Amino acid sequence: MAAPIRHKTRIRHKLTPLTSTVAAWRLLRIPQKGSEYGPHSIAKEIRAVITAAQPSSPVLCTVKDAVVLLRLSRSTIYELMAAGELPFIKLGRARRIKRADIDAFVAQLPPQSV
Repeated sequence: MAAPIRHKTRIRHKLTPLTSTVAAWRLLRIPQKGSEYGPHSIAKEIRAVITAAQPSSPVLCTVKDAVVLLRLSRSTIYELMAAGELPFIKLGRARRIKRADIDAFVAQLPPQSV
């Protein structure tokens, strides 16, 4: 009795990120050599568009944003809000903290002596 025929396994291709230079010129179908724009200049243009599209720091921050900015835990942020040390705005069920209030909170913290 003959052994069963096995099919070739599928090869999984990894996707290259959009900001890589090779992916950029392949995606835009611009020749790599002999062109006015090379892959490096296209990558610079793509990065400029991506960074220009990113908004500046938000005026109202979520609790998650405050956690990232202050490097404190979520429960500590809620404790500071409940104690009145970190002012917040409640819109429906959502709580938002003004970026200026976060900056003022950091400014009023006492310096730590070692």
